[in-house]
Amino acid sequence: MDYTNAINNDELLKAIDVMKKDNSPENQSHMLDLMVEAKFLAPVSITPAPETDGRMMTTITLPPDSKIRFHMIENGKGQRFFLAFTSFEEMRKWRPNQDNQTIISNFDDYAHLLKNSVGDGKIAGFVIDPFGTNVIFSKEQSIMIKEVKDGRKEDANKHRIKEGEEVYFGEPLNYPTEMVEAVKKYLSKQSNVQSAYLQLMCQGSEESYLIVLEFVGERQALFDGVAEAAKPYLNNMCLDILSVENELGRKIYNRTKPFYEKQ
Repeated sequence: MDYTNAINNDELLKAIDVMKKDNSPENQSHMLDLMVEAKFLAPVSITPAPETDGRMMTTITLPPDSKIRFHMIENGKGQRFFLAFTSFEEMRKWRPNQDNQTIISNFDDYAHLLKNSVGDGKIAGFVIDPFGTNVIFSKEQSIMIKEVKDGRKEDANKHRIKEGEEVYFGEPLNYPTEMVEAVKKYLSKQSNVQSAYLQLMCQGSEESYLIVLEFVGERQALFDGVAEAAKPYLNNMCLDILSVENELGRKIYNRTKPFYEKQ
């Protein structure tokens, strides 16, 4: 993949410029809508260092035990911010004479990092193009925006939850071992997944499996991959998949032992 073609934030930058000239609620909302769907360049350190073919921009597959550390920038008050660059040109303003390991990130990645750093008072948020447009989102703002964003998608995860009926969750009585093993095999190849949880969801006479994933990065491709891995072993059962960032997913995460953890 050529990252120069994968990243295009012209519309976002235009919306930021308009918002700075007229900070109306409408302009703020338009900018946020573009920001939460945008792709950014995030400078990182990857351990162990991945092998490349020598090209400046190339796609690599990370081994399952890889660790990714996102770089940050610090202001005069000692506050630290994760970096989100809209282009390689902007990123070169940060460290112009160094080759930087870089991944494509999105708003969900930064919101996840910030939510996991709630106890660290020095980590204050993330910043878009600190040497250019310099738009800062605080930790609190980012978490709130993420909750609103997920709320917009909530209907997709409620298609079987009927109003007025109670929903129960618990361990499946007949544990779907084959399905779980197939999903674990798939997840072991996904370097961005930390853990996964399984529950049986019961509503009236209807039952379905619910898998909750703790991950960073693109949601849809991961969910599709899990669904495809599980499909041959569902035996006419339905399967729902949620992120731990979802309110229901977080409850399952807090009370359930994982069936998969990244090694």
